[in-house]
Amino acid sequence: MELAEDGAGWLLVHPQAQDRREKDLDRAGAVRRVPVCRELTAILKEETIRRDLRPDDAMFVLDNGRPLTA
Repeated sequence: MELAEDGAGWLLVHPQAQDRREKDLDRAGAVRRVPVCRELTAILKEETIRRDLRPDDAMFVLDNGRPLTA
């Protein structure tokens, strides 16, 4: 997640190695920046701190810690 000075932010969505359905091959595998409002940014920031996540950790995972699938 990236934070802006006004409290808003961007959620960084990393592609999965299995998911190669991207039509534009130049963008296949590219990280997407999804804008999020201040309220959601605050919730995600609190959750990141609570779970002691590092910048390269996945926030949304299965109960066993594995990444979500496409």
